[in-house]
Amino acid sequence: MDLIRLIHPLNFDPRRGRFQSNVFRNLHGGISTISLECIDSKNLPTCKHIREYYGDLKWLFPVIFWKFDPSDLPAKAKILETPSISGDECHRDITNLTDNEAQKYFKKKVPNHNISNFFICENDCARELTQGDIDGFPKKAGL
Repeated sequence: MDLIRLIHPLNFDPRRGRFQSNVFRNLHGGISTISLECIDSKNLPTCKHIREYYGDLKWLFPVIFWKFDPSDLPAKAKILETPSISGDECHRDITNLTDNEAQKYFKKKVPNHNISNFFICENDCARELTQGDIDGFPKKAGL
């Protein structure tokens, strides 16, 4: 059962060549993810599902997401079915991890300069993220 984590383009650190580990942290009681298995069961493309349920999050565009297999999360982690405020029944929260544990997991899974398993939505279709996409990301002030 793969999960995806939505990630804002501003969280890419060009100096380190990777997304910042703080993108995988607890907010409001858990780490917000979406079940790909659940999306697939609805016969809806992933990006269309994201737009349907999270389209009001204008700050999120372009949509970038990290796909990962949660089977190797620390043993104490729990994945809870927690429908989102927008009504997304595929939303899952990963709970029972400290921010430090979550960030260590992310760093282990995503070493520097590795953008595999990151995807971008383009016209409701997901495709692998490229360096060209990253070069076009908005830049944070001071970077």
